[in-house]
Amino acid sequence: MEKQTAIKCGCLIDGTGISIKADAVIILEGAIIKKIGTAADIPTAADIVDVSGMTVMPGLIDAHMHYQGDARGMFRIIPHELRLLQVLGSAKKLLSMGYTTTRDCGSRNGIVLRDAAKYGFINSVPRIVASGFIVAPTNNGVDDPASPQYATDARTYPHTGEFLIADGVGEMLRAARMAIRSGADFIKIFNSGHFAYKHCPNTVTFFTYDELNAVVEVATKANKVVAAHCMCDAAVRQCLECGVKIIEHACGISAETAAMGAERGAVFTSVLMFNSMVMDPREFEKVGESYRILRKAGATVAAGTDLNGTREFPLGTNAGELEMLVRYSDFTTMDAIVSATKNAAAACGIDSFTGTLEVGKQGDIIIVDGDPLTDITCLRNPDAIKKVYLAGVLEVDRA
Repeated sequence: MEKQTAIKCGCLIDGTGISIKADAVIILEGAIIKKIGTAADIPTAADIVDVSGMTVMPGLIDAHMHYQGDARGMFRIIPHELRLLQVLGSAKKLLSMGYTTTRDCGSRNGIVLRDAAKYGFINSVPRIVASGFIVAPTNNGVDDPASPQYATDARTYPHTGEFLIADGVGEMLRAARMAIRSGADFIKIFNSGHFAYKHCPNTVTFFTYDELNAVVEVATKANKVVAAHCMCDAAVRQCLECGVKIIEHACGISAETAAMGAERGAVFTSVLMFNSMVMDPREFEKVGESYRILRKAGATVAAGTDLNGTREFPLGTNAGELEMLVRYSDFTTMDAIVSATKNAAAACGIDSFTGTLEVGKQGDIIIVDGDPLTDITCLRNPDAIKKVYLAGVLEVDRA
């Protein structure tokens, strides 16, 4: 029999959104939750972790971030190898802050870190779900002729490019297959502009229906999903109609499109943290309104941040997204927690084994000195994150 651990909880928030238990006990057997019961259920041989004065909850998940790191220094492009080392430190910091899973929505480094952890070359990093390259058309938001150092196809510029530029059905098929060949867990596409890309307004949709149908077909045959960057209602609706399962940003969404997304079981990721740092306050208010609309429609919203591990947008305070969902999008604190656990696991495609604390799921658990239901800011305080378990292994211990 594998090692058994009994965690004596104060308050147990299981991530389902409906269950808060006092004085519960979680019994771990190896990586798996074998039972959630009471002190009477503790096996004789189990190691007991008594945190009866604290909150026990699922590990947090950032459903939209990037392990990019700084691409440019003061005078020169920073080599890829140095950026990789930079974000390795960021990944370790994320785990120390209770993030047991991260979903990298486009970077060269995400797949490298994921595989390095898989083979045991690195440790103490979150579980990583990664898209690797991003599929986008010519003259997409990042393919800016005024910024040639960024307007690069990864096949032409293998050391710096992070996009696969594709136009037409044939090129979309090839790009999607190339992304999968490179190790993508899901296929990320750009189907609209972005407020930061001045040459390409965010009201513009990029792909044709035929192009979108092609990439969805490739993903489906490979048992993967397509995730789409969408910054306007038209882009969201077009993607939903073509079978895209994950909508990133969803800014400017209408109530009608939100209802369509809810009906079709799509997952929408929030990215309030990044937008709050770079958007005009009036535009930022529209972003918060988008997630209010989605919540009202009953759609699944997963908490992301869009932070990317650069010096401007460092990783580590990602739980600030939950605070912003409460402040700007009228989420309850429980809604916000579910968005960063159960719903975020759904965005990652791993909700069958993590995201909630239930029998049979993996022991991705954090122990918090505080009550996030009354003060959600405690999740951003390193002193409050006392223990972090990843698949039943104690990775962080501040007790």
